[in-house]
Amino acid sequence: MREIESTGEAFLRQRLELLQRHAQKRRPTCVVFDLDNTLFDTRYRTLAVARRFDALRPPPPLASLTHVAQIRERPQETLARLGGIAQEVADAFAEFWLAEFWNPERFVHDVPIDETLRWAVAARDAGADIRFLTGRIERLRGPSMKQLHEAGLHVPDDALACKPDLSHRTADFKAGVLERWSQESFVGWFLTEGRRDVAHMQRALPQVPCVLLDCSFDDDRPAEIAEDTPTLPRVF
Repeated sequence: MREIESTGEAFLRQRLELLQRHAQKRRPTCVVFDLDNTLFDTRYRTLAVARRFDALRPPPPLASLTHVAQIRERPQETLARLGGIAQEVADAFAEFWLAEFWNPERFVHDVPIDETLRWAVAARDAGADIRFLTGRIERLRGPSMKQLHEAGLHVPDDALACKPDLSHRTADFKAGVLERWSQESFVGWFLTEGRRDVAHMQRALPQVPCVLLDCSFDDDRPAEIAEDTPTLPRVF
């Protein structure tokens, strides 16, 4: 067990106290979470897609991909790290992954991230509404709500904001929703593993505090975020 709290943990504990005070005064409050790789570990989804890809192409070309620790955010990066994968196989898997990763039937493979789920539960217990802001598109609302409910987060349908379609730039969409929510309610925090999202929010909505979940997926695409950004310990 860690004896010293991370900056993110200390910050969130302080915000929980503030949320409780607002709730006692019956002021509307909310906290906001990203989904993919913030509340749900999608590496297992990618591994399931790879197993399906192998099953359709014996002998299995991705047999060396055996553990989620090998998975990166994008399939090209995953296979590049494996090494020894022919380019035509890598190209075929990238195309297959794009279709299957966003297949609603694959969402069952995602694993809840307990380290962040506990903050959602704590905010709910403090009297705040829990809301979710994702780059997933509207047609994925159903399986996304199912994931939340199965993780014990029973929220109304309007607590989840999804992009209408892929024509919307994710960072701009999230900033627009957060701005609207901040006008309706006191936003305790926006928690995400995406450094680019944090950087965008800090420029566009400095009044909304962002908390970064440390995650290996963003290491190769650095973004300029504030040095004092509260950060939770790495989950993978």
